[in-house]
Amino acid sequence: MIVVRIFKDNAGIGNLTSAVTFEACKMRLRLYFSNLEKLKERIIAGEIISIPYVTLQKDRRKRDIPVEKNRREVALIGLN
Repeated sequence: MIVVRIFKDNAGIGNLTSAVTFEACKMRLRLYFSNLEKLKERIIAGEIISIPYVTLQKDRRKRDIPVEKNRREVALIGLN
């Protein structure tokens, strides 16, 4: 499941938004919640979860956005 992370202003990186898998967030979520399966169900249901520094919500994009170039490929091209 894809989760959208929105970092809050007090996180120091200010309003950075990223889409990651739920598994990538588990380590941080274990600090605040004991039952991650119930939390996952709440996110799937559309609830917005707010923890210090981060807000989590379900990915609501209707279609995947294709990535044209990988950052690593661009970096390698720039070195040549």
